[in-house]
Amino acid sequence: MSVPASGGFSLGAWAFPVSGALCLVCWGGLAWFSHHPGPSPLWLSGGALLTAWIGWGLVNLMTRGNRACPWMPLLVWAVGFRLVASFGVPLMEDDVARYLWDGWRLITTGNPYDRTPLSFFADPTVPEQLKGVLDAINHPQIPTIYGPGLQLWFGVAAGLEAGQLWPWKLLVVSADLAVMWTLWRQAGGRVAVVYGWCPLVIFETCLQAHAEVMAILPLVIAWFLARGGRAMVSSAFLGLALASKIAVLPAIPFLLGDLKRWRSWMVLSLVVAGFYAPFWSQGGSVDRAGLQAFLSDWEFNSSIVGLLGRVLPGPWARALPLLVAIVILGRWWLIWRESLPVAARLDWVFGVVLATSAVVNPWYLLWVVPFAAMAPSVTAWVAIGAVSLSYATSMNLGLDLAGPYDHPNWVRFLEYGAIGVTLILEWWHRRRQQKRTAAQELSGAAG
Repeated sequence: MSVPASGGFSLGAWAFPVSGALCLVCWGGLAWFSHHPGPSPLWLSGGALLTAWIGWGLVNLMTRGNRACPWMPLLVWAVGFRLVASFGVPLMEDDVARYLWDGWRLITTGNPYDRTPLSFFADPTVPEQLKGVLDAINHPQIPTIYGPGLQLWFGVAAGLEAGQLWPWKLLVVSADLAVMWTLWRQAGGRVAVVYGWCPLVIFETCLQAHAEVMAILPLVIAWFLARGGRAMVSSAFLGLALASKIAVLPAIPFLLGDLKRWRSWMVLSLVVAGFYAPFWSQGGSVDRAGLQAFLSDWEFNSSIVGLLGRVLPGPWARALPLLVAIVILGRWWLIWRESLPVAARLDWVFGVVLATSAVVNPWYLLWVVPFAAMAPSVTAWVAIGAVSLSYATSMNLGLDLAGPYDHPNWVRFLEYGAIGVTLILEWWHRRRQQKRTAAQELSGAAG
């Protein structure tokens, strides 16, 4: 038996299990290494990711255009990758400490927003199992930036066992599997496999345990519900996503349309208000103070903002790209508005937002993955793969730069250079196709 691949050649049935086994070894080895860290976590992680991307690319090549492909075995492999990777602990990342801390604060006081972690450093009432978590929190002087929707899940994890990683891992891996299952049921086996084998998803969600998937899941559900005409239910899921992560905000007009659909906007507003209301009633700014510090002060792995920051004051370097993003997204909305949400390309939407953002952490590209799987774009996948280069910071490379999260010049040059060249080539290729199609139509009309 052979599996047809694009380009008129075929690969033996052995290629699927060999690719799966290779990726499984990578994720298993990385999970084991995370418990026995050596001096080079960056290089081992990079090697594992590169190998997993090769496996992803091979499977993607073999399944392209092949509707008779045995999707179920490939999805079983994807589940296996997640289960194996989930036994690891985060490498080069400490965001999970804030999740565990917020969850404990929620179940003990009902409010994770009223005090900063720094105020607990000399507090003798902190339980022993939370002291290590507290010590690992980055920027402890800043209030939490995570919305009430995520706080709910942090609290569920803490309720299972406070201060421990496994309950949170159980939640994020379950949500990730739910995304893959939703894509399979709604968009088909190939889309689910493209998402399910994606190394960035497995690394950032199942190993690093980042929280993005807890908001991506309701967004993906809202996307399919909106396309199926179930606007009210879609708005409720969209509200859950927005109450979890503000990153959802740019997608909202493309799912809900204009204000003529006021019932959908009302449902969205009520759901978001319902999550925030218990914390508003206790006073304070909820997540506003943390988000304000994040949006106004931080810069990491940016492209346009980083370049402008070399010649312009910080506020201008942030404001001008934001204005450009608003103009581009507004133009797309006007072009697509008559057939929203079907016409919307959310991978483009999130791509523009990320290109003009001051902070582009690797896990932020997780927002692009499910939509890039549904509407393939070479540029999107190059960006999804290249963003992991941002882990090459001075701290992880052992270099003496100005700050621990600074990059050598070659990192962003290589990362964004690859993305930029691919974007130009893809645009040029599409223009040629459009001209060829127009010429054929003109020739047919003349005949």
